[in-house]
Amino acid sequence: MRKNPRQTLAKLATIAAFAAPLMLTPAVAQDENETEDANPTAQERPTAQQRGEEKLAKLIEGREAGEPTKCVYMARGPDSLRIINRTAVIYERGGTIWVNRTRHPDSLDDDDILVLRNLTGRSLCRLDSVTTIDRYNRFFTGNIFLTEFVPYKKVKAAEDS
Repeated sequence: MRKNPRQTLAKLATIAAFAAPLMLTPAVAQDENETEDANPTAQERPTAQQRGEEKLAKLIEGREAGEPTKCVYMARGPDSLRIINRTAVIYERGGTIWVNRTRHPDSLDDDDILVLRNLTGRSLCRLDSVTTIDRYNRFFTGNIFLTEFVPYKKVKAAEDS
């Protein structure tokens, strides 16, 4: 069935008549202080890396860094690894949190899943091949180049004698 061009133009004119006042309506002026508080500038908003650093700092709060090691024994398997966005790969075992900052931490995305290759037994070492895939769509997103693992253990409170 063929549409009448006059009817189509009439409908478009009606829509335009209602939409035009909406498009030409000036924005309501706001107090400058209100605008600044409601919408922080890009410089004031923390970046993904800053948020990741804050998350890591909170995670290792009250802990002391130990001597870095080349490998970490993963008793619970690779599923216990997690990513802190743009910051580090984390593994927790017992009371210890192992932190690997990787060579390019800015490429870490907490929406990715780590896929380990060349896993020597149940240890993960700095030279092992680690790739990432998207958690939702399952496509390849990159490679992770591990560095040394830094253990963080809880600091024992000093006892008063």
